[in-house]
Amino acid sequence: MAVFRMIPAGDLAIVDHQLVLVSGVALVRQKLRSRFRFFLGEWFLDRRLGLPFYRDVFVKNPNIPLIRSLFRRVAIETPGVLSLRRFDVTFDFETRELSLHFEAICDGDERLIVLPTDRDFILANAA
Repeated sequence: MAVFRMIPAGDLAIVDHQLVLVSGVALVRQKLRSRFRFFLGEWFLDRRLGLPFYRDVFVKNPNIPLIRSLFRRVAIETPGVLSLRRFDVTFDFETRELSLHFEAICDGDERLIVLPTDRDFILANAA
C-alpha cells in the first residue's frame, strides 16, 4: 500500500504537478512521525486516541521511563512495524528537547533507523 508523501511542514509533496507516493520504510517513517506528534483528544471522532502530551510530557519534571514506554508503545503499534531492536528517549533539560533513537524492523525485513539528531523525531520545548 502506498500513501501520499508528506514534506516536513506537513504538506503534500508535489513534483512535476503530481502527488508523490511513498511505500515501504519511507511509509512507516512517515506514519511514525505523524503518530509521535498526535495529541490525546486531537481527533474529534475519538478523543481517546493520541499521546497524553499535556498530562505526561509537557510537565515540569517529566517521568522519562513513562515517556519512553508511551512512545515505544506507539512505535510497536504502528502498522508496518514488526519489532523494535532498540528504543531510547533522551531529554535535554537545557534545550527542553525530547529526541528519539530507535531501530525498527519493518515489513519485508527492512530496517528503519532513527538517530537522536533526526529533526523529524525531536520534540522541541517538551517541558
